[in-house]
Amino acid sequence: MSIPVLWLCSWYPNREDAFTGDFVERHARAVSGYRPLSIWHVRFSTQANAIGVENLQDGAMEVAIRYLPSGNILMRYWKWFWIHKALWDEYISKYGLPPLVHVHIPFPSGLFALYLKLRYKIPYVVTEHYGIYNNEVDDRFKRRNIGFRWISKAVFAYATKILPVSDRLGRDIQHDVGIGRYTPVPNVVNTNLYYYDAKDKAEGFRLVHVSDGSSNKQVEKIIVNFMKLLQQYPTLSLHIVGISDSEWKRYSVHEGLFNSSIFFYGIIPYHEVSDIVRKSHVGILYSRYETQSCVLLEYLCAGLPVIAPDTGGVTELINSRNGILVNPYDDATLWYAMCSLYEQYDSYDKVKISAEAHARYSYAAVGRQLCDIYDTMSKPE
Repeated sequence: MSIPVLWLCSWYPNREDAFTGDFVERHARAVSGYRPLSIWHVRFSTQANAIGVENLQDGAMEVAIRYLPSGNILMRYWKWFWIHKALWDEYISKYGLPPLVHVHIPFPSGLFALYLKLRYKIPYVVTEHYGIYNNEVDDRFKRRNIGFRWISKAVFAYATKILPVSDRLGRDIQHDVGIGRYTPVPNVVNTNLYYYDAKDKAEGFRLVHVSDGSSNKQVEKIIVNFMKLLQQYPTLSLHIVGISDSEWKRYSVHEGLFNSSIFFYGIIPYHEVSDIVRKSHVGILYSRYETQSCVLLEYLCAGLPVIAPDTGGVTELINSRNGILVNPYDDATLWYAMCSLYEQYDSYDKVKISAEAHARYSYAAVGRQLCDIYDTMSKPE
């Protein structure tokens, strides 16, 4: 029986939040095509009856999710450790020592990987997705409490390999944390859902934006510039996924930013998002900062030329063949890019955009890349 690789995930989809860490789950699905996995996630909850156990068998993935009340911080992490210790005892009684441990987001799950490294000499790798190692975001690493920073630095320091999802994120971690070498491994896309087929395109010309609507995404600026564009090209439509029209109406600052050519879908299932993206012609993202952006990868896998911010790991993805980079602090560049992509849409090779993205971000490609990294790691002593 093959011993599962142990994954310790600070973020993972769960019954209270189906979206936080969904990119970690897609990484897991990518690897599970090659190796069995045992995935652990402890969820701190504000719900009254938070204590709970959830065990899932999903193909080659054994997923153990445990729920804890948030409560006092010292008691919370005391319980957190003993939950991991109980899962560990079950694991080794069934499989023996794991060949390696893979941490997703260093705090807090990296703490248990560090314990296993010091106690059993089991090597671990760390994948970082979190875009806090810069001066653009409000919750940046340098502003976090000393405990968070100290633990994160220790987890990085003892890791055998550090795997940021983009080269820019790796350089940012180097700058803020002081790590050495790293190997970028990108986010992954379900290419069974995101692919290009010209027959999928809706009538007219659609622009699509997918996000949680946070201030970083600057959705109102996308809408303002789209409405300017409508004055020249009245047959266009803008489709916004992740925000409902009722949510949009709650903010008085957005009054007047409605038009019959703008469609809000709210939070919808992943496969429905892919349907909307495949029907669209151009994908838009206008964030102030992105570590890489799963949404951009999905646009590209669906063969959409994109408008994307010239920031963070995005600059590694976009070139003149697949889209236009814009200054996220200069709305004139956004408006100009919208005009250009509408007018020059036929000049983009959508089949090639999709094929190149599939080759880099599919389950098969990323799963194989991670397994190759596992194969280079030393065995437990």
